[in-house]
Amino acid sequence: MRTIARHSLDKPSRNGPARFEMPNNEEPYREVVPMHFIGRHEGVRFEIWSITPELAARMLERVHNRPRRVPRVAKYSRVMRRGGWRLNYEWIGIDEEGYIIEGQHRLQACIEADVPFVALVLIGVPRALFPSLGTPLPRGGADITALRGIAN
Repeated sequence: MRTIARHSLDKPSRNGPARFEMPNNEEPYREVVPMHFIGRHEGVRFEIWSITPELAARMLERVHNRPRRVPRVAKYSRVMRRGGWRLNYEWIGIDEEGYIIEGQHRLQACIEADVPFVALVLIGVPRALFPSLGTPLPRGGADITALRGIAN
């Protein structure tokens, strides 16, 4: 079964349906057809996806990120539930191995609100960039050490 990530307001991509490719032939989201393929830069694909609660749940099975912050998820969920979430500069980041390294709070909010949302998705982001990610909620030293399995 293919998950179609299309939106009636967007024009089809002139590059046709594109799907991301994992370098090790592991394609956890291979059935996702993006709404729009934006381009590729230094091995990273830029796409627009419509993310359903079901897709968000699958994406969250593969997370390399800091602990989730419940108040942030609740805030995003309220906005999504009332239809206020818009495509913006905040992106969902998938690293070279298919793990979510950016956007887990939005994905969890999508599940809790039970509504889809449209997002810029970057696929193939080098995991080495992870410590520099996290605005507007910066990652602190405790976040990085927690990811390394070190107790605070």
